[in-house]
Amino acid sequence: MRERIGFLGAVPAVNVTASLALAVCLNGAGLDRRMPRIRMLGVPVVSADEFTRQFDAGPSGLADDLPSSATSRRAGLLLPRGGVVDLPVAGAGDRWSVSATWSWDVGEVDLVAFLVGEDEQVAGDEDFVFYNQPSAGEAVRLMVEGPAEQTVVIDLTAVPGDVSRIVVAAALDGARTFGDVGPIEIAAAAPDGDTVLRATLDAGTTERTMVLAEIYQRNRRWRFRAVGQGYDHGLARLAESYGVDVQDS
Repeated sequence: MRERIGFLGAVPAVNVTASLALAVCLNGAGLDRRMPRIRMLGVPVVSADEFTRQFDAGPSGLADDLPSSATSRRAGLLLPRGGVVDLPVAGAGDRWSVSATWSWDVGEVDLVAFLVGEDEQVAGDEDFVFYNQPSAGEAVRLMVEGPAEQTVVIDLTAVPGDVSRIVVAAALDGARTFGDVGPIEIAAAAPDGDTVLRATLDAGTTERTMVLAEIYQRNRRWRFRAVGQGYDHGLARLAESYGVDVQDS
């Protein structure tokens, strides 16, 4: 379904806002906590079967029915889980932001980042970016945009030469799982603020930490991968797996 929506040039939404163009209801949608707000806003609702029938009959007609805001080119390329794309650094610049957005009513999600080398390990604890250490020099900086969004800002020109990969992950406090949180949207924006790519990760079940994305070098090009790999353990164990001395962090 997400591929069909992306084919139309639209972007699947995580949060329900007044700009939502259409709600496509899958099985069990009536129990979704977003449905009351969808009805309150008067957003058109169609079943998955009806959406598929209209799409198969002619996707261009469906696109014509969507508001222009839903199919804006500023929405960016829609990546599937595991999708990889080169960042257009030469044309867009070197300062990129990677944002994670989740439903506003599920509580806080902590965004973190690891700057790792070829051995998938940090050179030191200073290469672990999290709420108590929100920056790694000038290379990576954590910004909290509100209760349902956090952003990692990356200056590729400041990334140390021994760092080959920046891992962006998310973690939950307590007993909550990503099955409780629901879908998380990640987006990469160029220095001018335009969103270049998006991915929606919604396969979470019992996981308490999740690798959302990786920015890495390959043949002197910076690439972006939408990951969506979750783990049942907490942030401390995830950090240790990348070589962080948790007792010192």
